[in-house]
Amino acid sequence: MSDDIYLFNYLYMKNFIRLFAILLSALFVGVACEPDNNGGATSGGSVDDFTVTFDNVGTTTADVTCTPADNGMTYICIQVSKVVVEGYESPKAYAEYLVTSYYATALELQKGVFKHTASSSEPAYVMAFGATCDANYNYTFTTDVYVFEIPFLPMPVLTIEGLEHSVSCESGVLELPFSVENPIGDAKVMVSANSKHSSWVSATIGDGVIAINYEKNNYKIARNTTIEFIYEGLTKGVSVVVEQEANLNATPITFTLEVVETHFNHAIVNVTPSDKNVKYVLKALSKKEFEGSRYNSDDETLQKEDLSSYYAPATLIGDQTNYKLSVDASDYYGWEWYIYVYAVSDDVKTALSNVEKKLVTIVNDMPILTLATNKFVAPAEGGTFRVKYTLENPINGGELRINGTITNYYGVLADDSVVLDTEACEITFTVNPYDAEQYSHYAIIPLAYYESADSKYSLLTANLRVEQNAPAN
Repeated sequence: MSDDIYLFNYLYMKNFIRLFAILLSALFVGVACEPDNNGGATSGGSVDDFTVTFDNVGTTTADVTCTPADNGMTYICIQVSKVVVEGYESPKAYAEYLVTSYYATALELQKGVFKHTASSSEPAYVMAFGATCDANYNYTFTTDVYVFEIPFLPMPVLTIEGLEHSVSCESGVLELPFSVENPIGDAKVMVSANSKHSSWVSATIGDGVIAINYEKNNYKIARNTTIEFIYEGLTKGVSVVVEQEANLNATPITFTLEVVETHFNHAIVNVTPSDKNVKYVLKALSKKEFEGSRYNSDDETLQKEDLSSYYAPATLIGDQTNYKLSVDASDYYGWEWYIYVYAVSDDVKTALSNVEKKLVTIVNDMPILTLATNKFVAPAEGGTFRVKYTLENPINGGELRINGTITNYYGVLADDSVVLDTEACEITFTVNPYDAEQYSHYAIIPLAYYESADSKYSLLTANLRVEQNAPAN
């Protein structure tokens, strides 16, 4: 990054005192002419000491050229916030503050023609004045201080007639007139790329009219969606809410829900939806949470919280037999949980059925790994030893492993001597004779139990610490 650009970016930050709106771009301007609204406008003017021109003027940017009357003169040119400058008694007072504050070290003298691109989303001036500066950043003014408003084009404004609409359950078209103040060139109104609207609506945009097409609601529950429109080149759009009434003649979606068995971290569930093609959510929630302040034991609140989450819940389609549903039961969350299911729209934004739920007690069959001792003390002469362990509630397909790297910095254990025998439920290891030259005399054998051979995350861990006594004197 050049020193010029660094300087202007550094001083333009508005969040620190009011001076951080100063130097995003180095500019000079003269008197601004009336710009047209098609972009590419040119404006400029002259004062006693500078001639300035604007080219390619847009809503937030403009190319600026400043030419001093005296080509050998050194000068300062900076873009400044209009609001900041007008907070001072005069532009000269503001300039004097700049050259005497610690911002003085960030100012840079220019010489000859200076070109730069102005950039601001707010009204801005350009300040220009002749100056000299010594090695200690003591500035001397050599001309008057000039400020001129940058003639950015007015920002386009998109207006849509009516932002909230209710429509019938039948399919149809909602026509909304719109207008754009201060249009720019060939820019168009479009559906925003950030719009998160449901798939049952779509939009076509004609000459001054937005047509929102909506499909028939085939469900007994009302639904709504928000579609965002934006004028090309802008960052903020206009949102339109469409709410479609329930279809009272539709066949309601129902579910048969059966909890076959439960375990400490999952439940086995059978689900049969009445509509084999509808998407549905199948989840688990502790009774403690459901009855708490977030949900207040209310099914509609439960659905709203699910569907408004940043991450959409996973969905299923069709019959599910012996489906393994994750459950995070614990002493904190409790062992009573609701298993629940409800239908959703294709975009997983609208609930299409009531909640069907079952209250179950989760079986606490968490595996428990117990070592005969967590600290084994070996004699100075070393040898081969065994430590037994027990594993309660083992999982079918579960696996106990040496978990990662054995800590053996001081050479207490013989290389490659640790053996985990899962049939005999014992750990075998060989200890080297005591080495008095070592700083310390211990090793750690880490163990972890996994739900399956393919699991990446362990359910529980344990460490066997092996220490060695020094020889008796």
